[in-house]
Amino acid sequence: MAWFESEHAVLLAVADAAGPAGFDGHAWQLPLAMADFLHLSGRWHDWVTSQRTAIVAARKQGDRAGTALCHCESGRAAIRMRRYAEADQELLQALELQRGLGDLTAQADTLRTLAWSSEQQGDYRAALHRVAQVLELQRAVGNLAGQAGALNNLGWCLTHLGDHEKALDRCREALRLHRDGGSLLGVAYVWETLGFIHDAMGQYAEAVDSYRQCRDGFRRLGNRYGEADALRSLGVSLRKAGDPEAAREAWRDALVILDELDHPDADVVRELLRTSAG
Repeated sequence: MAWFESEHAVLLAVADAAGPAGFDGHAWQLPLAMADFLHLSGRWHDWVTSQRTAIVAARKQGDRAGTALCHCESGRAAIRMRRYAEADQELLQALELQRGLGDLTAQADTLRTLAWSSEQQGDYRAALHRVAQVLELQRAVGNLAGQAGALNNLGWCLTHLGDHEKALDRCREALRLHRDGGSLLGVAYVWETLGFIHDAMGQYAEAVDSYRQCRDGFRRLGNRYGEADALRSLGVSLRKAGDPEAAREAWRDALVILDELDHPDADVVRELLRTSAG
Protein backbone atom coordinates (compact mmCIF):
# COMPACT_ATOMS: atom_id res chain seq x y z
CA MET A 1 0.00 0.00 0.00
CA ALA A 2 2.82 2.43 0.82
CA TRP A 3 4.53 1.71 -2.49
CA PHE A 4 1.32 2.23 -4.45
CA GLU A 5 0.65 5.44 -2.51
CA SER A 6 3.98 6.80 -3.75
CA GLU A 7 3.79 5.47 -7.30
CA HIS A 8 0.13 5.37 -8.33
CA ALA A 9 0.18 8.64 -10.27
CA VAL A 10 3.11 7.42 -12.36
CA LEU A 11 1.46 4.04 -12.93
CA LEU A 12 -1.78 5.65 -14.11
CA ALA A 13 0.18 7.82 -16.52
CA VAL A 14 2.08 4.81 -17.84
CA ALA A 15 -1.18 2.89 -18.35
CA ASP A 16 -2.63 5.83 -20.33
CA ALA A 17 0.48 6.08 -22.48
CA ALA A 18 0.94 2.34 -23.06
CA GLY A 19 -1.88 1.79 -25.56
CA PRO A 20 -1.00 4.64 -27.96
CA ALA A 21 2.64 3.48 -27.80
CA GLY A 22 1.66 -0.04 -28.90
CA PHE A 23 1.94 -1.78 -25.53
CA ASP A 24 -1.63 -3.05 -25.27
CA GLY A 25 -0.77 -5.77 -22.75
CA HIS A 26 0.60 -3.19 -20.35
CA ALA A 27 -2.39 -0.93 -20.98
CA TRP A 28 -4.84 -3.48 -19.54
CA GLN A 29 -2.65 -5.37 -17.08
CA LEU A 30 -1.45 -2.29 -15.20
CA PRO A 31 -4.97 -1.05 -14.36
CA LEU A 32 -5.87 -4.56 -13.17
CA ALA A 33 -2.76 -4.68 -10.99
CA MET A 34 -3.71 -1.32 -9.48
CA ALA A 35 -7.41 -2.06 -9.00
CA ASP A 36 -7.30 -3.25 -5.39
CA PHE A 37 -5.19 -0.27 -4.35
CA LEU A 38 -7.50 2.21 -6.09
CA HIS A 39 -10.47 0.51 -4.43
CA LEU A 40 -9.04 0.33 -0.92
CA SER A 41 -7.61 3.86 -0.97
CA GLY A 42 -10.92 5.35 -2.13
CA ARG A 43 -9.63 6.58 -5.51
CA TRP A 44 -12.75 5.34 -7.25
CA HIS A 45 -12.80 7.86 -10.11
CA ASP A 46 -9.31 6.71 -11.14
CA TRP A 47 -10.50 3.11 -10.77
CA VAL A 48 -13.40 3.68 -13.21
CA THR A 49 -11.32 5.60 -15.75
CA SER A 50 -8.39 3.19 -15.76
CA GLN A 51 -10.67 0.18 -16.34
CA ARG A 52 -12.23 1.82 -19.37
CA THR A 53 -8.73 2.17 -20.81
CA ALA A 54 -8.03 -1.45 -19.90
CA ILE A 55 -11.11 -2.84 -21.69
CA VAL A 56 -10.18 -1.12 -24.95
CA ALA A 57 -6.61 -2.42 -24.78
CA ALA A 58 -7.58 -6.01 -23.92
CA ARG A 59 -10.07 -6.13 -26.79
CA LYS A 60 -7.48 -4.72 -29.17
CA GLN A 61 -5.03 -7.42 -28.12
CA GLY A 62 -7.68 -10.10 -28.61
CA ASP A 63 -7.33 -11.48 -25.08
CA ARG A 64 -10.79 -12.79 -24.19
CA ALA A 65 -9.91 -13.78 -20.61
CA GLY A 66 -8.24 -10.41 -20.05
CA THR A 67 -11.20 -8.55 -21.55
CA ALA A 68 -13.53 -10.43 -19.19
CA LEU A 69 -11.38 -9.52 -16.19
CA CYS A 70 -11.43 -5.86 -17.19
CA HIS A 71 -15.22 -5.88 -17.65
CA CYS A 72 -15.60 -7.46 -14.21
CA GLU A 73 -13.31 -4.90 -12.58
CA SER A 74 -15.14 -2.11 -14.37
CA GLY A 75 -18.38 -3.51 -12.94
CA ARG A 76 -16.96 -3.50 -9.42
CA ALA A 77 -15.91 0.12 -9.79
CA ALA A 78 -19.33 1.10 -11.15
CA ILE A 79 -21.04 -0.50 -8.13
CA ARG A 80 -18.90 1.60 -5.78
CA MET A 81 -19.99 4.67 -7.76
CA ARG A 82 -23.64 3.46 -7.45
CA ARG A 83 -24.02 3.14 -11.22
CA TYR A 84 -25.85 -0.16 -11.02
CA ALA A 85 -27.21 -0.47 -14.56
CA GLU A 86 -23.73 0.19 -15.94
CA ALA A 87 -22.25 -2.29 -13.48
CA ASP A 88 -24.65 -5.10 -14.39
CA GLN A 89 -24.01 -4.56 -18.09
CA GLU A 90 -20.25 -4.82 -17.59
CA LEU A 91 -20.56 -7.90 -15.39
CA LEU A 92 -22.88 -9.76 -17.74
CA GLN A 93 -20.43 -9.15 -20.58
CA ALA A 94 -17.67 -10.60 -18.42
CA LEU A 95 -19.80 -13.63 -17.50
CA GLU A 96 -20.62 -14.38 -21.14
CA LEU A 97 -16.93 -14.39 -22.06
CA GLN A 98 -16.00 -16.55 -19.05
CA ARG A 99 -18.69 -19.12 -19.80
CA GLY A 100 -17.41 -19.33 -23.34
CA LEU A 101 -13.94 -20.02 -21.97
CA GLY A 102 -15.23 -22.56 -19.42
CA ASP A 103 -13.48 -20.73 -16.57
CA LEU A 104 -15.39 -21.71 -13.42
CA THR A 105 -13.25 -19.65 -11.03
CA ALA A 106 -13.71 -16.49 -13.08
CA GLN A 107 -17.45 -17.15 -13.34
CA ALA A 108 -17.66 -17.45 -9.57
CA ASP A 109 -15.90 -14.12 -9.09
CA THR A 110 -18.20 -12.37 -11.55
CA LEU A 111 -21.36 -13.93 -10.09
CA ARG A 112 -20.24 -12.81 -6.65
CA THR A 113 -19.90 -9.25 -7.95
CA LEU A 114 -23.34 -9.48 -9.58
CA ALA A 115 -24.69 -10.60 -6.20
CA TRP A 116 -23.04 -7.57 -4.61
CA SER A 117 -24.77 -5.34 -7.17
CA SER A 118 -28.15 -6.93 -6.33
CA GLU A 119 -27.49 -6.51 -2.62
CA GLN A 120 -26.54 -2.84 -3.02
CA GLN A 121 -29.85 -2.30 -4.81
CA GLY A 122 -31.74 -3.98 -1.95
CA ASP A 123 -32.68 -7.18 -3.81
CA TYR A 124 -31.44 -9.71 -1.28
CA ARG A 125 -33.33 -12.66 -2.74
CA ALA A 126 -31.60 -12.20 -6.11
CA ALA A 127 -28.30 -11.77 -4.30
CA LEU A 128 -28.89 -14.95 -2.27
CA HIS A 129 -29.59 -16.94 -5.45
CA ARG A 130 -26.39 -15.71 -7.08
CA VAL A 131 -24.26 -16.33 -4.00
CA ALA A 132 -25.57 -19.90 -3.79
CA GLN A 133 -24.30 -20.38 -7.36
CA VAL A 134 -20.96 -18.92 -6.32
CA LEU A 135 -20.64 -21.37 -3.42
CA GLU A 136 -21.36 -24.31 -5.75
CA LEU A 137 -18.68 -23.16 -8.20
CA GLN A 138 -16.09 -22.54 -5.46
CA ARG A 139 -16.71 -25.99 -4.03
CA ALA A 140 -16.38 -27.50 -7.51
CA VAL A 141 -12.90 -25.98 -7.93
CA GLY A 142 -11.87 -26.51 -4.29
CA ASN A 143 -11.28 -22.83 -3.52
CA LEU A 144 -11.53 -22.50 0.27
CA ALA A 145 -11.05 -18.72 0.27
CA GLY A 146 -13.79 -18.40 -2.32
CA GLN A 147 -16.05 -20.61 -0.23
CA ALA A 148 -15.41 -18.43 2.83
CA GLY A 149 -16.31 -15.30 0.90
CA ALA A 150 -19.50 -16.89 -0.41
CA LEU A 151 -20.49 -18.07 3.06
CA ASN A 152 -20.07 -14.55 4.42
CA ASN A 153 -22.18 -13.20 1.56
CA LEU A 154 -24.84 -15.81 2.32
CA GLY A 155 -24.85 -14.66 5.94
CA TRP A 156 -25.29 -11.04 4.86
CA CYS A 157 -28.23 -11.90 2.60
CA LEU A 158 -29.87 -14.26 5.10
CA THR A 159 -29.86 -11.74 7.93
CA HIS A 160 -31.43 -9.11 5.67
CA LEU A 161 -34.13 -11.67 4.91
CA GLY A 162 -34.68 -12.24 8.66
CA ASP A 163 -32.94 -15.60 9.16
CA HIS A 164 -30.40 -14.42 11.73
CA GLU A 165 -29.49 -17.78 13.28
CA LYS A 166 -28.66 -19.36 9.93
CA ALA A 167 -26.74 -16.19 9.02
CA LEU A 168 -24.62 -16.55 12.18
CA ASP A 169 -23.82 -20.17 11.31
CA ARG A 170 -22.67 -19.25 7.80
CA CYS A 171 -20.53 -16.38 9.06
CA ARG A 172 -18.87 -18.40 11.80
CA GLU A 173 -17.89 -20.98 9.19
CA ALA A 174 -16.61 -18.18 6.94
CA LEU A 175 -14.56 -16.71 9.81
CA ARG A 176 -12.92 -20.08 10.47
CA LEU A 177 -12.01 -20.59 6.81
CA HIS A 178 -10.62 -17.06 6.42
CA ARG A 179 -8.55 -17.41 9.59
CA ASP A 180 -7.22 -20.79 8.48
CA GLY A 181 -6.30 -19.26 5.12
CA GLY A 182 -4.72 -16.16 6.65
CA SER A 183 -7.00 -13.69 4.88
CA LEU A 184 -7.04 -10.53 7.00
CA LEU A 185 -9.36 -8.79 4.55
CA GLY A 186 -11.78 -11.70 4.57
CA VAL A 187 -11.80 -11.75 8.37
CA ALA A 188 -12.55 -8.00 8.48
CA TYR A 189 -15.52 -8.40 6.14
CA VAL A 190 -16.92 -11.26 8.22
CA TRP A 191 -16.68 -9.16 11.40
CA GLU A 192 -18.68 -6.48 9.57
CA THR A 193 -21.42 -8.99 8.78
CA LEU A 194 -21.39 -10.37 12.33
CA GLY A 195 -21.76 -6.85 13.68
CA PHE A 196 -24.81 -6.29 11.51
CA ILE A 197 -26.38 -9.62 12.53
CA HIS A 198 -25.87 -9.03 16.26
CA ASP A 199 -27.26 -5.50 15.96
CA ALA A 200 -30.33 -6.83 14.14
CA MET A 201 -30.83 -9.36 16.95
CA GLY A 202 -30.60 -6.64 19.62
CA GLN A 203 -27.28 -8.01 20.90
CA TYR A 204 -25.58 -4.62 21.03
CA ALA A 205 -22.53 -5.52 23.12
CA GLU A 206 -21.67 -8.29 20.65
CA ALA A 207 -22.31 -5.90 17.76
CA VAL A 208 -19.95 -3.30 19.24
CA ASP A 209 -17.21 -5.89 19.71
CA SER A 210 -17.66 -7.16 16.13
CA TYR A 211 -17.54 -3.68 14.60
CA ARG A 212 -14.40 -2.85 16.60
CA GLN A 213 -12.77 -5.99 15.26
CA CYS A 214 -13.86 -4.95 11.77
CA ARG A 215 -12.54 -1.39 12.19
CA ASP A 216 -9.17 -2.63 13.45
CA GLY A 217 -8.86 -5.08 10.57
CA PHE A 218 -9.56 -2.49 7.89
CA ARG A 219 -7.24 -0.02 9.59
CA ARG A 220 -4.36 -2.51 9.52
CA LEU A 221 -4.99 -3.11 5.83
CA GLY A 222 -5.18 0.56 4.88
CA ASN A 223 -8.78 0.17 3.70
CA ARG A 224 -9.88 3.67 4.58
CA TYR A 225 -13.46 3.49 3.37
CA GLY A 226 -13.90 0.14 5.13
CA GLU A 227 -12.58 1.67 8.35
CA ALA A 228 -14.92 4.66 8.03
CA ASP A 229 -17.93 2.46 7.32
CA ALA A 230 -17.10 0.26 10.32
CA LEU A 231 -16.87 3.38 12.49
CA ARG A 232 -20.26 4.57 11.26
CA SER A 233 -21.86 1.23 12.11
CA LEU A 234 -19.98 1.07 15.41
CA GLY A 235 -21.46 4.42 16.38
CA VAL A 236 -24.98 3.20 15.65
CA SER A 237 -24.52 0.12 17.85
CA LEU A 238 -22.87 2.16 20.62
CA ARG A 239 -25.84 4.52 20.67
CA LYS A 240 -28.24 1.58 20.95
CA ALA A 241 -26.05 0.14 23.72
CA GLY A 242 -26.53 3.35 25.70
CA ASP A 243 -23.18 5.11 25.11
CA PRO A 244 -23.99 8.20 23.02
CA GLU A 245 -20.66 9.96 23.62
CA ALA A 246 -18.67 6.98 22.36
CA ALA A 247 -21.04 6.85 19.38
CA ARG A 248 -20.33 10.49 18.53
CA GLU A 249 -16.59 9.88 18.84
CA ALA A 250 -16.84 7.00 16.36
CA TRP A 251 -18.83 9.16 13.94
CA ARG A 252 -16.35 12.04 14.22
CA ASP A 253 -13.51 9.66 13.35
CA ALA A 254 -15.51 8.32 10.41
CA LEU A 255 -16.25 11.83 9.15
CA VAL A 256 -12.57 12.77 9.07
CA ILE A 257 -11.83 9.84 6.75
CA LEU A 258 -14.89 10.33 4.52
CA ASP A 259 -14.18 14.03 4.08
CA GLU A 260 -10.60 13.22 3.08
CA LEU A 261 -11.98 10.74 0.52
CA ASP A 262 -14.59 13.29 -0.65
CA HIS A 263 -17.15 10.50 -0.22
CA PRO A 264 -20.92 11.13 -0.28
CA ASP A 265 -21.37 9.00 2.85
CA ALA A 266 -19.87 11.94 4.76
CA ASP A 267 -23.29 13.60 4.61
CA VAL A 268 -24.87 10.54 6.24
CA VAL A 269 -22.43 10.73 9.13
CA ARG A 270 -22.92 14.49 9.48
CA GLU A 271 -26.64 13.86 9.85
CA LEU A 272 -25.97 11.24 12.55
CA LEU A 273 -23.86 13.74 14.44
CA ARG A 274 -26.41 16.52 13.98
CA THR A 275 -29.35 14.46 15.25
CA SER A 276 -27.31 13.15 18.21
CA ALA A 277 -26.28 16.60 19.42
CA GLY A 278 -27.56 17.49 22.85
